[in-house]
Amino acid sequence: MKEIILNLQKNSNEPLYIQIYKYIREEITANRIKRGAKLPSIRHLADYLNVSKITVDNAYQQLLVEGYIESRQRSGMYVQHIEEMLITPIEVNKMNICPTPSFNHIKYDFHYGTIDTDSFNFNIWRKLTSQVLKSSKVQLLQYGEPQGELDFREEIAKYLRLSRGVLCSSDQIIVTSGTHNSLQLLCELIDYNDRSIAIENPGWSNAKFIFEKNNFEITPIPLDKDGICLKTLKENSSKFVYVTPSHQFPSGIVMPITRRQHLLRWAKNSKTFIIEDDYDSEFRYMGRPIPSLQGLDDDERVIYLGTFSKSLAPSLRMSYMVLPKKLLDKYKQNVSMYEQSTSRLNQKTLQLFMADGYWERHIQKMRKVYRKKYSLLIKSIEDYLNSNVRLIGGNAGLHILLEIRNGMSEDMIIQKTEMAGVKIYPTSKYWMTHSDLEYPIFLIGFGGLSENQIIEGIELLGDVLNSN
Repeated sequence: MKEIILNLQKNSNEPLYIQIYKYIREEITANRIKRGAKLPSIRHLADYLNVSKITVDNAYQQLLVEGYIESRQRSGMYVQHIEEMLITPIEVNKMNICPTPSFNHIKYDFHYGTIDTDSFNFNIWRKLTSQVLKSSKVQLLQYGEPQGELDFREEIAKYLRLSRGVLCSSDQIIVTSGTHNSLQLLCELIDYNDRSIAIENPGWSNAKFIFEKNNFEITPIPLDKDGICLKTLKENSSKFVYVTPSHQFPSGIVMPITRRQHLLRWAKNSKTFIIEDDYDSEFRYMGRPIPSLQGLDDDERVIYLGTFSKSLAPSLRMSYMVLPKKLLDKYKQNVSMYEQSTSRLNQKTLQLFMADGYWERHIQKMRKVYRKKYSLLIKSIEDYLNSNVRLIGGNAGLHILLEIRNGMSEDMIIQKTEMAGVKIYPTSKYWMTHSDLEYPIFLIGFGGLSENQIIEGIELLGDVLNSN
């Protein structure tokens, strides 16, 4: 066959296997590599190009799945007959791997942001909504208070004090339409000369995006076994730091009480504000939840963010922010002219849901549901995945991390699992700096899957990963 002459760009953002794949694909479609030609063996091409065998195998697997080549048992890879193309092939990149029709038939989606919808009590919600409509239908047609309904904010303050140790008045609470909205409002409170922030690395990419769009100078801070690394943080002069201490996203680390105290002491001494995102603190499966940073704060350095998306329903678009009193005046001066961003009807309904005791019962029920699913997920991983995986995090939240050590790249794992009908989520996008991880790590969410789906999905995942 024609000799493969390829100048790989090793400093390019494009993965090496994609460069090899594109080159061979172009040679085939241009008929410069003829139908029936045998491609070099993986070992031979890897040695020739001075790359790993996994890199060449990934390129060949991409060509194989798309039908450009075929694999003949004990013989090698051969070029198939390709009709003249009338359109340009879809480009493949790191985040969009091999778009084949089978990818549209995901049977087991381990998404980390979904909830157990079967456990939502629609009858109670419908009854309370009707009650609100009967008693407040005229008021519901008006704008409402910019910070959110007062009675609702009072219920949130009671709940936070009892469950998370958050000390605040209803006047400090701003109801928002999601954590994105909370962060955007917060950005508008901050003076331009104070726009420097340290964030966890890896961390929630949406927060990084919002801070970037608001012209913040962002400093990534690595994690250690207890969460954000204080030693590195102390070397930084940022005015704000964004953390997820109750269940670090995505690592799952729960920041211990001593680290929380040290972080608060540092913030007090350096006059830095901490943005505490407590996104799924309700769900801890061993022991009692650790008190929030805000509840331990004696100098009003913590801005507390919470949401009902993970605990109740994402579609309600209901979150909240607790501002320190020293920022409250600035809020009222700068952004309180915005109208209420969340449905008054939903706020009133959720207020009754909380006041009548349904919320507490719902949380207790969901802890049991998710604890059982979590235990089932761990057991399924032990039963169906071999020793080439390592479990990271756990005992809290609605996802775990799975490190996969079977020699496959992140891209190839995504491709093969999706072809089999299983979707898992890579953590690589949550790193601000280049990840130096030895093995790919994936988020495995379990909230939205049934118990049978968890077992079947992990068994199928094991079939894919163990067959490598």
